[in-house]
Amino acid sequence: MRRMLRIMAAGVALILLSACGGQYQGASEAGHNGKTVSASGYKAGGEFRNTSGSDGGLAELASNAGIKKAQQGKKLQLEGLNICIDPGHGKVTKKIKKTEPVAPGSTVMKAATAVGTSGAATKITEESLNLAVSLKLKKALSEKGAKLIMVRETDVCNMTNVERTEFWNKSGADLTIRIHANGSDNSKVSGMLMLIPGNKYIKDKAMLEKSAKAGQYIMEAVLGKTKARSQGIVKSSDMTGFNWSKIPVVLLEMGFMTNPEEDRLLNTPDYQDKIVAGIVEGIERYSSYLN
Repeated sequence: MRRMLRIMAAGVALILLSACGGQYQGASEAGHNGKTVSASGYKAGGEFRNTSGSDGGLAELASNAGIKKAQQGKKLQLEGLNICIDPGHGKVTKKIKKTEPVAPGSTVMKAATAVGTSGAATKITEESLNLAVSLKLKKALSEKGAKLIMVRETDVCNMTNVERTEFWNKSGADLTIRIHANGSDNSKVSGMLMLIPGNKYIKDKAMLEKSAKAGQYIMEAVLGKTKARSQGIVKSSDMTGFNWSKIPVVLLEMGFMTNPEEDRLLNTPDYQDKIVAGIVEGIERYSSYLN
């Protein structure tokens, strides 16, 4: 990595990397202070590059005095854990390949990118909702001592599904959590769904086991915080982002944007905070399991 800002707060280093787009100017729905929080990009083919900005490509993170005080004298629970957050979807603004293999060595081809759903009531796009929650999650996990790698921090992501996966494989992440929202032709369907990798293409038993544990802990905690209906934990072998992954990975479908009531709920700051709190609690449990 050619350039990386290391911000030391009471002995805890927060390393913030970004793949799709090097900067994020805080959006109101994300509850961010508008500071530039990331300055690393990703080039197709697995090559990291620096991005430019008003600060010359360096990231800036505003420190909170209360957080500093809490950090003094004790090791944070997620210190030493590297987490990649993948906010699902994103606008494609340049020409990229249309299809790619669903798994390494497979002749089965799938769409290289996908367009998400949108809110039946709010009309907010899934990519925007995913990003808003992901930015809140980044902040919350950082405060727990984790090192964060972001696949994207803007609405734009000119990467295929394989390229996204190759990015986190090369990033040094210990776990990737993919943030999505669901859709259905039936507007009455609601609830959260956790997807974890299946074993049709993946033969790494340790990776599968860790993914399953992470999915279990996160799902239990998020359901506990939100009281949402559960759509269960489902193994999937047809997702490119699972089959190409070399590290534990899970995908949380936060709810159905095609259900007007759930769509409104998903787009409220309070409910998003509950989702984030649940994910953080689940990752803390996963961290304890690893140790």
